[in-house]
Amino acid sequence: MRKLAIFATILFVALEFSGCKAAAQWYLERGNAKLKDGMFDDAIKDYDQAIAINPKFADAYTNRGEAYDQKGKYDRALSDYEQAIALDPNSALSYNSRGGTYLKMGQFEEAIRDFNQALALNPKYAKAYSNRSGAYSSMGQNDLAIKDCDQAIALDPKLAMAFNNRAVANNNLGRYNDAIKDCLQAIALDPKDAAAYSNLGLAHYEKDQYDQAIKEYDQSIALNPKYVQAYNNRGLAYICKGQCEQAVKDLDLAIALSPKFAAAYTNRSLAYYGKKQYENALKDCNLSTALDPKYAMVYIVRGKVYVAMKQYKKAWADVKACREHGGKPPEDFIKELTTASGRSE
Repeated sequence: MRKLAIFATILFVALEFSGCKAAAQWYLERGNAKLKDGMFDDAIKDYDQAIAINPKFADAYTNRGEAYDQKGKYDRALSDYEQAIALDPNSALSYNSRGGTYLKMGQFEEAIRDFNQALALNPKYAKAYSNRSGAYSSMGQNDLAIKDCDQAIALDPKLAMAFNNRAVANNNLGRYNDAIKDCLQAIALDPKDAAAYSNLGLAHYEKDQYDQAIKEYDQSIALNPKYVQAYNNRGLAYICKGQCEQAVKDLDLAIALSPKFAAAYTNRSLAYYGKKQYENALKDCNLSTALDPKYAMVYIVRGKVYVAMKQYKKAWADVKACREHGGKPPEDFIKELTTASGRSE
């Protein structure tokens, strides 16, 4: 009789544990649906419930990390990924997700390390190849990026992000026609991919096809009204068309969405330069250098502003600063400055 009672107790505990796991799974799946729909706060609440029921539920930590990543709360995302990996060291998904967060944080070596681990655990993980390509592109290793995208596409020919990432690398290498083909394929697979339209716009911009570039940026922004890069790049296209007032409006929006985006301040200074509002242009250049002193392009823009303001000594100083930060001042600007200042370097 005692044995029967013990068996009944064990059975009850097992059933209770099974019920808890089922409840945790239910919250996980509901959270996943909300995550997919962009309801990140609601998704996090469901993952919280799943973890409260089952504190060793690695998938719930991973997915909550992805929700925090989407909200830009990268430290909290990393914390969740680390907990997930501690609970399940063989989770390729957790390593891939953590690598994605490192990629957004600009920590490219850490990102590659995690993508490598994800691929070691799952050599057929197409998304990990695609994500690693993004890190390689960001580090200027575009040939490696293309190789990874090729592998991702071979594994999953319908993976839109792999075509888009290959377009990024092709744009970086000046292969704009190839980039256009990749973007169009990405869009065919995922018509709501704002990044693909933005990258398509960049390829047309680099081919001096500014009207077409603006059209693609319009579509990108329609899909994602908070897409900073699309506003920034559309602003540049408007500058090239001489529509500097419209450019300022776009760059205002880019800066409002990302106040620490140094390049946007530099580009807005170009728009102000085109409007002959040199004080505003100078102010933006100074803001850009404060945010990123190593951004070589800003020194050329500020140098042009100084020439317009007849402050030639400061213009020459910016030429030197540009070179010190790995930039190459355009020859036509050096000639302009030499003529205006009456001196050479």
